[in-house]
Amino acid sequence: MSKHDPFQPRCVLTGDLIRATGASDREVERTFENLESLFEQIEGWPWEPHQPSRFTRFRGDGWHAILYSPERVLTAALYLFACLRTSEDTLATRISIGIGDIAFAGTTDLSDARGTAFIHSGRALDEMPRGHWLSVSGAGVTPLHRATCLLIAERATRWSVEQANAVSFALSPAVATQSDIAERLGVSTQAVNARLTAAGFQTIRQALDLWADSFHSHSQTEHAR
Repeated sequence: MSKHDPFQPRCVLTGDLIRATGASDREVERTFENLESLFEQIEGWPWEPHQPSRFTRFRGDGWHAILYSPERVLTAALYLFACLRTSEDTLATRISIGIGDIAFAGTTDLSDARGTAFIHSGRALDEMPRGHWLSVSGAGVTPLHRATCLLIAERATRWSVEQANAVSFALSPAVATQSDIAERLGVSTQAVNARLTAAGFQTIRQALDLWADSFHSHSQTEHAR
């Protein structure tokens, strides 16, 4: 299948801002500005086809966006979480990942888009238990993928701002080493290592790689049929 095939599995991320009701207009607007900017960054990641994510705001505090790599969508979701965690005057967001087809990507934005990826993402957000911020549903998703989301999300909620900042750089494909992270943060390499260790990043990285391998294997199986 080509990357333009509407029925090749894609990812729809649907979210809503946490505690938006009691937040200031500045916090809400700044969060949406940050989210849109972060998706523009992710569009340039090497496993994305450099197509627009079409970030779209809806229902006041809700949003949609498209990504094209089920293998790395969890990495992207965690990157969003980590970056928002480190930003001032910014709210957290729930994120529901839906994997499936995108039959129509919308006229000018995702307001009138359709496809099973949107259905999976929207339903999973509606059914997300109170106190949770991450879920996944759709094509190729197994109970192990859902458990991975739960475990990573629970660990991430315990990150300090400093740990989240280090993780955000470590997740970005633009940053190669801990020395690079240290240079960008203006701290020692030892400090970066300590923050990533405290964040449980080595285990998280292994889980993200296993997630990628799983969806790659699923894609190969589907293509062979």
